[in-house]
Amino acid sequence: KSLPFWECQFESGRGHHKFMSEKNKNIYSFLLNSYFYNFLQSILGATNFRKKFIKDLNIKKNAKILDIGSGTSIILKFLNEPTYYGYDVNSNNIDYAKKKFGDKGIFYNKPFTKEEVTKLPKFDYIFLFGFIHHVNDEEILKLLKLLKTCLSKDGCVCSIDGVIEKNQNPIAKFLILKDRGKFVRTKESYIKIAKKIFSKVDTSIIHWKLFPYTYMTMIMK
Repeated sequence: KSLPFWECQFESGRGHHKFMSEKNKNIYSFLLNSYFYNFLQSILGATNFRKKFIKDLNIKKNAKILDIGSGTSIILKFLNEPTYYGYDVNSNNIDYAKKKFGDKGIFYNKPFTKEEVTKLPKFDYIFLFGFIHHVNDEEILKLLKLLKTCLSKDGCVCSIDGVIEKNQNPIAKFLILKDRGKFVRTKESYIKIAKKIFSKVDTSIIHWKLFPYTYMTMIMK
């Protein structure tokens, strides 16, 4: 009997679990390099998009934040002295984060498991940035159910993913379909999953113009 995916070993990469379906060959393998990953995220506009999203959340100083698949934790640059926990199994990513941010966060080079929950505080925000589209419906539902138990009274889970839309920019659609994750969904499919766990789901579709891409954000409570 297989374990829930968060209890299994991750794939190397931006905190991707064993059961995440990815394309890890050829050019995708370069994304395992922390510096190349940061560079690509920057030139494609993903870093700026996350910066804007975080700004719009109006996160207060010292907020408690859990970042699943935290990568190089670059988002720490956009937060105001948070109590930050980042989980990623790519040791290169964690080494980068520790070197770059030092004691500004707590960085774990290991999977996020049910056992971790008892050791952690309740969180104001849990980030799943570029994460859900790597995981099938059954397994992401299990993770969301676990994360719901980690939230403070007014806390929320925030996600950003590529989304398939009608009449979207053809370049954006091409890039999204070429993503490493095999579970890029439509807006309706993302919402259907989220509403099985959370009673309130606020969503937005953003057609990013600085570099053609279509993002969907969800704030789940």
